Amino acid sequence: MGMKRQPKGRRKRPLRRVNTEILEAYLERAKSRIVERDLRGAIGDYSKVLKVQPENETARTNRGALHALRGHHRRALADFNRAITTNPKAITALYNRATIELRLDAFDDAIRDLTRVIELEPGHKEAHGNRGATRALLRDLDGAIEDLDRAIGLDPEDLLARYNRAVVRLKRGDFHGASADARFCMAFAPRDWDLLDRVRQVLVNAEKSMESAPRPPAA
Repeated sequence: MGMKRQPKGRRKRPLRRVNTEILEAYLERAKSRIVERDLRGAIGDYSKVLKVQPENETARTNRGALHALRGHHRRALADFNRAITTNPKAITALYNRATIELRLDAFDDAIRDLTRVIELEPGHKEAHGNRGATRALLRDLDGAIEDLDRAIGLDPEDLLARYNRAVVRLKRGDFHGASADARFCMAFAPRDWDLLDRVRQVLVNAEKSMESAPRPPAA
């Protein structure tokens, strides 16, 4: 008797089984490649995982972040969008998407995503800080101060939030507050030369404004 051929449907079944150990190995190798700054290789590993598990949130979000680091914003957005569609509570994907939206000047979209992050994780200081800075760009100075106060309350040494609050305080005419934030940054960021240059300018403007401000008559 001749040998029977296995039906095509049955023959393919073993190929559909997911070898989780292999997928974990790809994920681990991607981490190592990121440390080695082999972003292209890491993207390749995450793509291998996604080919088998398209809804793998870790691989999808991390690949999007790597696309963003390489300046491929549209590819990054595609990955973050897919991750958020799969899991609307994907905080990292939401925050990362907001970061790309800010780079593309899509401020309203960024505020929407940052607000969603804050709803899901009220103590997310970066989301408060970025939403505050974005509100300042849109001239919502009261909203900006509210967010920046919250970010600094969560992390008093958040120098970027302090610098941004100094800028907003200067715009609102709170020269003493702007000066206090600027001086704090100068005391705690002695080696961040770019930040220091910007802080010094805020400090100079704040102190000039204080000097020129009308003073109450002497008693």
